[in-house]
Amino acid sequence: MESIGLPVVVGEWSLATDNCAMWLNGFNDNVDGYPKVKCDMIKCPPPYMGLNQPGAPPDSRLGKQGPFGTGDSTPEYGMCPIDKSFPDNDDVLRKLGYAKIGVFDLPTHGQFFWNFRTELEERWDFQKAVENGWIPSKDDW
Repeated sequence: MESIGLPVVVGEWSLATDNCAMWLNGFNDNVDGYPKVKCDMIKCPPPYMGLNQPGAPPDSRLGKQGPFGTGDSTPEYGMCPIDKSFPDNDDVLRKLGYAKIGVFDLPTHGQFFWNFRTELEERWDFQKAVENGWIPSKDDW
């Protein structure tokens, strides 16, 4: 495409290595049979739109609450699923982040990260990825 004058941009990438991120594939849903790993769980944050949201934050006294789809990605007892971490998490994510940027930037006009900010999932959060050193900041280019 570049050779005929059409710029190529790679989009919506993240540092996720599984699909544990809550509601990634829909509300209380995931792809059938996924995630393939046991997700890490953290305390669910308060809703960013205010505490008057129905069912938010999830009740810490209640287990999984339906309706459900085919997979598994839902709060349980006030805990929310996030991507499974590695023993050397920062090193793995830094290598992954720099490799993806290298691959995406060389043959294209650019690329863009999936999301600027998330409540839970740092691997889907551009700000946290830069802050954690997993991808370079604008000062590193």
